[in-house]
Amino acid sequence: MKTTFDSRKWHIWVSLILALPILIVALTAVFIAHDKALGLKEIPVAAGWLPGYGTEAAQKARLEPRASLISSAGEQYVGTNGGLYRIDQGRLVMVDAFAGVPVRALVEAPWGLVVATRNGLWVGRDGGWQRTHKGDAWNASLRAEGSLVVAAVKDHG
Repeated sequence: MKTTFDSRKWHIWVSLILALPILIVALTAVFIAHDKALGLKEIPVAAGWLPGYGTEAAQKARLEPRASLISSAGEQYVGTNGGLYRIDQGRLVMVDAFAGVPVRALVEAPWGLVVATRNGLWVGRDGGWQRTHKGDAWNASLRAEGSLVVAAVKDHG
C-alpha cells in the first residue's frame, strides 16, 4: 500500500490546525467584549474544585503554618497566614488581636512573647497584646545575650 503525500491534503490539515487556536481566541474576545450584554457574569459556575476559586470560607480554612513556639510556661502558639492561634487541649484557639493578619515569626523574650506580623511588631504580656512598632515585620529572633533582632521592618509613620 502506497501512501500519497499530496501537498494539497497536508496543506488543508495544517491550515485547520493553525486556524483552531485563532478561532478559540476570537470567540473568547467576543465573550469578553460582550459579557454584560450576554449576561455571562450571572451564570452560576461551580468552580470551587479549581485551585484558587474556592469560597472565602474555604480559603480561610486553609491555614498555612508560618511559625510555632512553645513558651516556657508550656503554652503552644502557631502563627499562620490567617492569624495567631494558641493550642488549647488539642484545639486551635484564635488570638483575637491577630485575626486575619499573617504572622511571620514568634519569639519568647524575657519581657514577653514577641510576634512579627504584616502590621507590625507586637509584644504579649499577661494575656494582653501591645504593638510596639508599626510597619511590616518579616522576622524576629532573640540573641544569646537577650537582645531582640527584627528583620525588614518598614515604618509607615
